[in-house]
Amino acid sequence: MFCVRLDHENRLGGMNRPTSIALVLACTLVAGFSQTPAGAGRADDVSPKPQPGGGGWKDLFDGKTTTGWRGYRQTTLPEGWQVVDGALTRVGKGGDIVSEGEYENFELTVDWKIAPGGNSGIFYRVAEHDEDTEMWMAAPEYQLIDDTGYPGTLKPTQKTAANYDLQPPGRDATRPAGAWNSTRILVNGTHVEHWLNGVLIVSYELWSDAWNRLVAVSKFKDHPRYARARKGRIGLQDHGDAAAFRNIRIRELPPTPQAAAPAQPASPIPATHLQTRWAAQVTADRVLPEYPRPQMARTQWTNLNGTWSYAITAGDAR
Repeated sequence: MFCVRLDHENRLGGMNRPTSIALVLACTLVAGFSQTPAGAGRADDVSPKPQPGGGGWKDLFDGKTTTGWRGYRQTTLPEGWQVVDGALTRVGKGGDIVSEGEYENFELTVDWKIAPGGNSGIFYRVAEHDEDTEMWMAAPEYQLIDDTGYPGTLKPTQKTAANYDLQPPGRDATRPAGAWNSTRILVNGTHVEHWLNGVLIVSYELWSDAWNRLVAVSKFKDHPRYARARKGRIGLQDHGDAAAFRNIRIRELPPTPQAAAPAQPASPIPATHLQTRWAAQVTADRVLPEYPRPQMARTQWTNLNGTWSYAITAGDAR
């Protein structure tokens, strides 16, 4: 039977020692993970991994310490993440975590498993901003979830290996909750591929017309920095459930020539609508279109008349 989640550790006989309880229950957590349903294969049955140091591959996790990781928008790693049996494991409430290093074009491989009914995710090109209080607001997500045992109703775009809330998996290549799965994520310029257990599940082009249309009708439509970073950290999500990650390795790829990603599609403002002292400084290549999100307005933006709300330079649109 799977262990009690450590979020509720204050209910355990009134004890208030999160670190001690985390260490005690960690073994129980791992034991619960290792109970693979009959017919699912061995828990260690994952695809062979590239060896560190070969072909440019390097470890993001050494299997022994939490070196190289910290909390999202934090300077240290939360107590809720610990090393258990060679895996970076969410053992209690701690929040999302990110790699110390930042990456632009790369291949990432990760072995992972989640608790029955669990939910988590792997993020890439994570850029940290004060306005984005949670990691999902800023970065694309490779979804991790118990497709068959999750207690809620899942949309196709919320299933394992999906481009979360945008594109559903092309097929089901999952192993059961509690068993190890193997993920590969390829990010090269605008091109992204999600692989699971050796099978290509989803591929897409960031910032394409098709991608922009999907974002416009998704939960990300009100988050202007979502997936706009060219370079960022690798992120692991704390969604409130136990999850473990091991063999986290990355290989950086050569830079790919490409245009900068716009914060929104560029559009000039007609000169007749420019009614400010900045008029001479605002040109078609420096202006973004109307920005209809008052909560994001900044005092240094130029107020305009007519159908235009603001003149926003690329620097202000970060």
